[in-house]
Amino acid sequence: MARAARWGANLELLCILLAATAACTDDADDAADAATDAGGEPPVEPSALCGAGRPADGGGCGPPAGAHDATPPIPDALPDVIPLDVPLPDAALADAVVVDAALADAAAPLPPKLAASDQRLDLGTRLFIEGVQSAAPGWVVVYETGAEGRAGRLLGATFIPAGTSSDVAVALARPARNGEALVVRLHADAGAPGVLEAREDAPVHDGEARVERAGVVVVPPGTPAVRLTVSSRDTVSFDFVDGQPPERAAEVTGGEREDPPLTLRPGWRYELVNPERAAHPFELVRVGATPADDRVQTSQRRDAPLEEDPTIGYLELGDAVQFTVSVTFMDLVDGYRCGVRVATMRGPVRYPGR
Repeated sequence: MARAARWGANLELLCILLAATAACTDDADDAADAATDAGGEPPVEPSALCGAGRPADGGGCGPPAGAHDATPPIPDALPDVIPLDVPLPDAALADAVVVDAALADAAAPLPPKLAASDQRLDLGTRLFIEGVQSAAPGWVVVYETGAEGRAGRLLGATFIPAGTSSDVAVALARPARNGEALVVRLHADAGAPGVLEAREDAPVHDGEARVERAGVVVVPPGTPAVRLTVSSRDTVSFDFVDGQPPERAAEVTGGEREDPPLTLRPGWRYELVNPERAAHPFELVRVGATPADDRVQTSQRRDAPLEEDPTIGYLELGDAVQFTVSVTFMDLVDGYRCGVRVATMRGPVRYPGR
């Protein structure tokens, strides 16, 4: 209090020396009172309060005209989002390629971003998302386009870590149709980690809008849905490796090796790449009582009758063979074998529901 009184007295003396009016004296008294209320310290300029991060008291704290933030906002290099609406069904875990997960540890949370554009598919059941940015782990979810352009049934989902990811592959539950519009949406992973859950893992928003994009896919005729590479274990068995997309290829082999049963879906097109076709030509057969009784339907070794059926669209492209699982195919093919080691390198072919 003594310090405030001395400061007020000095100010009053200064006003007298300057021949100030009575109003000056009143101002000095007010200032002294304010200093007393503040705990005996001189008043602080409003601009200093603002600089310390405190809120403004009615307008005296704003930035001067023409002032700008010291750090300009980061420009948004990703496309805008399109708000849509649909409930989320369950889906399975998959992988993403991380470019810079360290960004997730930055002081400011990453704004959610999603870049997905029209694209030509090399496999009917695989879609690539160009870029995803998320402050926390989440999901990239792909939907069919339903009524009125809204997202419909879920087609596939891939887990993403916090940070920025690029070229995120999403395996689709069915082959995409040529010219089809698909909706890509970013979801949180708010429930059980790594498990996509309908209620807990809600869509992520950026402001009022959901973070999502819509794009059209081009699927040229003859595009396979699944691709596998055929390899051999000496002269003992076939293996099917490097399946793409991995989720759909795993359904074909069931994760087994050494002449596994092949489960093929009706209407889907498959590609088998056989780099060892000279020594181990791949054949699809109608299994007989003995290998000698097998009826060869397609073969990398010689011509076979089913290769001419237009519903199957059989093609040999170098080491690769392609075929579509039509009704005729299912009626005539129930096994595969090596065209040379017919007794040892062989396995069954199955169809869901048959």
